[in-house]
Amino acid sequence: RGWWYRRRRYWYRRRRVFYASNQGEMKKGIAKRKYMSFKVYNTDHYLHAHTLNHKAIAKKAWTTADKKAATFRIVNGLYHKFGVSFQSMDHPSYYLVYHGGHMQLRTTGSTVAKQEASFLVRHGFKGANLGYVSFEAYRHRGHFLTAVGTHQLKLYKKANWMMGPASFMPELPRYNKGKAFTKPEHHVGWYMCSFYSCNKDDGRWKKGSRRRRWSLSRRRRHHRRRRHARRRRK
Repeated sequence: RGWWYRRRRYWYRRRRVFYASNQGEMKKGIAKRKYMSFKVYNTDHYLHAHTLNHKAIAKKAWTTADKKAATFRIVNGLYHKFGVSFQSMDHPSYYLVYHGGHMQLRTTGSTVAKQEASFLVRHGFKGANLGYVSFEAYRHRGHFLTAVGTHQLKLYKKANWMMGPASFMPELPRYNKGKAFTKPEHHVGWYMCSFYSCNKDDGRWKKGSRRRRWSLSRRRRHHRRRRHARRRRK
C-alpha cells in the first residue's frame, strides 16, 4: 500500500496525485484547447479583462479591443496543474488573478499568485444542463468567480442571489471567431469533457477519512516542537 499507512503521524503527507484520473482525456483537451470566451448567465456580458494590473469586469464585447479582452486562452491551472487558468490573449504572460478583492490581469511569478490564478471547474449553479459552468477558487474553497454589482468580478460564497452571476457559458472566442476553431471536435460541447477532467482534487479523499483542512502552505517539516525535554541518560 505505502509507507503512509504504517506511519501514524505522517500518513496524510503522502504524495498527492496532481493529474486527472483520465490522463488521455486531459492531454487531448489541453492540446486542442485554444481560446474561449465566457458569457455570464442570462446576460450578454462576458468576462472581460482589458487593463493590466487593474480590475477585470463583465461587460458587453462591442469593439475589437473588447472582443480581444473577452477572449482567454484556457490552460492547466498554474498551481500544480490544478483546475484551469485564464491566460490573456493580448498579453500572454498575464493571467486572471484574484488580487486585492478583485480579479485582475497580473503576472504570476509567486506561488501565491499561481494559487490565486487557479480555478476548479464545477457544474454551473444555473443551467448546468445547458452547459454552464462555475469556477471555484483553488485557494478559497467554497468561493466562486462571480460577476457582482456593477459587473465587477469577485469571489463570493455560493448564495441564491449569485447563482446566476456565478454561472458562465464557455463559448467560441469573441475575437477571431471563425478562424480559431477549424475542426468539428473544437466545438464548445466537446470542451466540457476536458474541462471536468482537469479537476484533480475530486475524489482524492475517501469517504470517512480524516481530511485535513486545505492547507496550501509548503510542507512543514517540524510542525510541533516536542513538548517534553529529552530525558538525560544516567
